[in-house]
Amino acid sequence: MTIMKSLRPLPKNVFLIPLMLALISTSGSVLAVNSSNVQITVKGTVGGSSCTVVGGPSQTVDLGVASPAILNSSNSAWVWKTFPISLEHCPTGMGKATITFNGEPDADNPLYYKNTAVASEGNPVADHVAIELTPYPQGDDLSTGSQMVTTVNGTTHQAQFNVQARMISPTGRASAGKVAGHIDYTVEYQ
Repeated sequence: MTIMKSLRPLPKNVFLIPLMLALISTSGSVLAVNSSNVQITVKGTVGGSSCTVVGGPSQTVDLGVASPAILNSSNSAWVWKTFPISLEHCPTGMGKATITFNGEPDADNPLYYKNTAVASEGNPVADHVAIELTPYPQGDDLSTGSQMVTTVNGTTHQAQFNVQARMISPTGRASAGKVAGHIDYTVEYQ
């Protein structure tokens, strides 16, 4: 017991410094023996910039006037109305844009969008009429959740999605009245 009392504890750094020096000299010699040339390539993108939607983010597309007689049978449709969703001023290095469409699906056929027109005095809503949206000039229906991808031109910094819409009667028996729909879209850039 008296021996333990006579021993003074040494400061911690007395043991720490020789230990650190031993580790550094050992690891340094290991690196020297097993050295090789290593190249590290670092890439990155600073996000936050996006393209500008030409004409603003909201567009109104006039589908025209169709006779109920034309929309009388199942899946009968009116003429297509073609329109672009154009992007400009895209940042340098942006390679592609993906657009995702969303809206309320039609109850009779979820591939189409619901007629969400609101009746007003003397202006009823057309029954059994929906809105169909597809890529132009052809392609599968762009139902809610569907996507399109386009390339961003590296020189002009522009991109364009060509789409078309029309009135369609999934079940036939369309009645006269207003047709309107609300289709949202989100554009993601890469």
